[in-house]
Amino acid sequence: MFHVTVPKCTVKSLISWRFELINKVYSKRHRKCVWRFDVRINGKRYRDSGFATKEEASLALGALRLSSREAKYGIVPARIKRTSIRTLVDSEAKRLTDQMTLRRDSNYAKRNIGYVNRLKRWGEFVGLDRYVSSISEEDLLEWVQAELGRGLQKSSVLRGLNTVRAALRQAARKYPDLLTYRIPEVPKGMGTGGLRNRVLEPEEISKLSAVLGGPPPKLWRHAASWRDARDFFLISLATGCRIGDVLSLKWTDVNSHFQFLKVSVQKTDKDPLIIQLTKTVEEVIARRKAEGLGDEAHIFTCRDHSIRDAMRNASTIADLCYGQQVEGGWTVHDLRRTYLTYLLQAGVDIATVRDLAGHSSVAVTSRYVHSTRDSRKNAAIAAEKLVELASGLKEDTQSTSTPLKTIRQ
Repeated sequence: MFHVTVPKCTVKSLISWRFELINKVYSKRHRKCVWRFDVRINGKRYRDSGFATKEEASLALGALRLSSREAKYGIVPARIKRTSIRTLVDSEAKRLTDQMTLRRDSNYAKRNIGYVNRLKRWGEFVGLDRYVSSISEEDLLEWVQAELGRGLQKSSVLRGLNTVRAALRQAARKYPDLLTYRIPEVPKGMGTGGLRNRVLEPEEISKLSAVLGGPPPKLWRHAASWRDARDFFLISLATGCRIGDVLSLKWTDVNSHFQFLKVSVQKTDKDPLIIQLTKTVEEVIARRKAEGLGDEAHIFTCRDHSIRDAMRNASTIADLCYGQQVEGGWTVHDLRRTYLTYLLQAGVDIATVRDLAGHSSVAVTSRYVHSTRDSRKNAAIAAEKLVELASGLKEDTQSTSTPLKTIRQ
């Protein structure tokens, strides 16, 4: 029997240079399937996981090979300064303040400092001297538990969490050391109970409009804010815009000659939406202009919490439930869902609905669209018409059927 002995150095050399693995595995830490790499470079083993795609793992492996080659030949790469939490909080607070000042004025920015305060409170909690690249999902989870321990509602904590993650996304685009940083996901259990599917029915819209069109409640202090809520209700139903987009409308955004309304999207900072100007929206804006409502630049001067309070009071008078955490309750954002849903049911194609909503894809639009009572009735009528095609089978079934009493006998 012929036997060959392979030298140990040769086996070690083969393992050192040929061993490379890129595969997809389930990670208990991330609670999902992720990509990882396991490789030997110059006799040393390197492993890392948590990559969303195979391309990301390959890029990271390529960067690792490049750094190893630079170290081998004595090339010292330029040192990149690491970004601290303090730098992140200060820059993001300034950006938010400047953004609100540009949209409205400095007084508006001073009144709406909730985003800035939440961000500063988070920075003090995790430590201002820490590096942003060290923030993980566990850090966000600890902060969420601390906020809930303060007695805050889950929805309020979720808003603060979204503010923090938005700041991290801005930092990842801005600072070089965070170009490969992966933003931590929202901790499990912080959702609002799944996708909301609240769409206002026609009779509910009629009740709310009747209440908002009447005099304000006795305990309501400012009649002008009640009028603002009524006008907002009509514009939101006719355009499907978010509350921040409606309240940021300017007189110059209305073009009566070409019959369009330019809406600046506050959430994504994308290009303004161009919406066909309806008769109702044009009449509401013209009426506000004639009565001297708003200010020199903006159609509305009220704040969003004033609109929400008015909707809550109007719902109470109309005997409707209001609130995101209330069973069967509706919120101001559900006016947007109602608008998009009724457009599709009226026969508007989903691509047009997507563009009017300002969504990036049809998949995002589909989350806002839900069935209504009328649509379910129409589905039942359509099903009955389908059954009528089998009328011969139906008549044959009726003629050959035997009563249950006869079978028992």
